[in-house]
Amino acid sequence: MANPESPEDFAPIFNTVISQTDPKTEGSQFPTRKATKLPKEWIPAKRMSSAIGVLVFAAMLIPVAVIFWSFASDNADVGAWKWGVLFAPLLIVTRAVLGWIWPPLDWARRRYRVDATGVEIKRGVLHRRVITVPRTRIQHTEVTQGPLQRHFGLATFVMHTAGSASHEVRLDGLESDTAYALRDYLLNEGHEESVPDED
Repeated sequence: MANPESPEDFAPIFNTVISQTDPKTEGSQFPTRKATKLPKEWIPAKRMSSAIGVLVFAAMLIPVAVIFWSFASDNADVGAWKWGVLFAPLLIVTRAVLGWIWPPLDWARRRYRVDATGVEIKRGVLHRRVITVPRTRIQHTEVTQGPLQRHFGLATFVMHTAGSASHEVRLDGLESDTAYALRDYLLNEGHEESVPDED
């Protein structure tokens, strides 16, 4: 009578399925040896986000400008101020232009670096800012994606920390696979540094 198949007989099949369904764990790209740029998809994602903001801004500002123009035209005391509504389209155009030219400048100044000690983030066009998050202060992490980020294949990596003024540090604009790989890397580092309980 043939021996029943042992669990080890299914190990190659099981491992194959895991490797196919969880590609994020293959070929970890961390730690990074030098500061790394965000993917260029971050630029059109920010431009589209800014365009949506401009549309919302215009939808709110134009009706107010029209109402003020009508009110000023009927009141001599404030009639001279009605020409101030001409600044409304100027504000809209200015915001639209900045929303187009600013993302490439911002992207060029953003960097991040990851190693066993933690995460370092550099950003800022006019005012340079360096954020260092020690690995020992990271309590937990999460990966979030908005509709625009999903469209461009991007994600935001969020680190919740302890003992700092800001309890949440966000690294947005990562490729989604990179964000999950970073989460797994920090999680594995945490397990390696943990001390087993003594009996």
